[in-house]
Amino acid sequence: MSEYILVKLDNALNYSEKQIAELEGFLSKSRQEKTTSMHPGRGRNLSILAGDALEQLLLKAGVVNPGPYGLSENGKPYLTRHPELFFSLSHSGSLVAAVLASEPVGIDVEDLHFRGKTVEELRRLADRFFLPEEVDFMKGARRSEQCWGEDDLVLTEDEKESLAFYRIWTFKEAWAKAEDIPLPRILKEDAYDKDNPSIIQRVEKGSVLTIASPERKLRPEKVLLGGSFSLI
Repeated sequence: MSEYILVKLDNALNYSEKQIAELEGFLSKSRQEKTTSMHPGRGRNLSILAGDALEQLLLKAGVVNPGPYGLSENGKPYLTRHPELFFSLSHSGSLVAAVLASEPVGIDVEDLHFRGKTVEELRRLADRFFLPEEVDFMKGARRSEQCWGEDDLVLTEDEKESLAFYRIWTFKEAWAKAEDIPLPRILKEDAYDKDNPSIIQRVEKGSVLTIASPERKLRPEKVLLGGSFSLI
């Protein structure tokens, strides 16, 4: 665990309602208490899949019974019996992502099909929430170096700008989770840097994923995937 970050990605579209219900039965007691308290629907299904993804990673790390989950003052979940392990969960649309590491870590995934915002809407959001240098990066995305996976894509200029927005947004979300700091503070204080060695980003035409671990330098070959990186 000291040398790798474990990541599990999943897609709810790959499961029937019956299969998701069966997966819930394999969750730890603590995770089941969380999911059974939720109303049936997409949110509960994603919570089940996120819990399943995390507990599969815990099994890979040798943790058979994770025990109860706690919450920090800012609402960050942690394992009360395993303070040496750090995890983070994210879901958007039909996509689910989980990460487990031996240092503080955060993950965020965005399903762009689910968000469905136009580039004009994203520009207005950027002007409202992003730092000036981040707005400049977004507007100049066509001149920026591309992200991991993005060089395989054929994109319009609007698509490049939209992906740049979500590169920034997922960074903010993942960094806030890793640092256990409220998102509004991250929005104001921590600028996105595509060359930040403590983040890994994966861009596909319909999704953006960011993993952040502020206390380490990340390299793609040190990320062990439970499944494929293909999110579509």
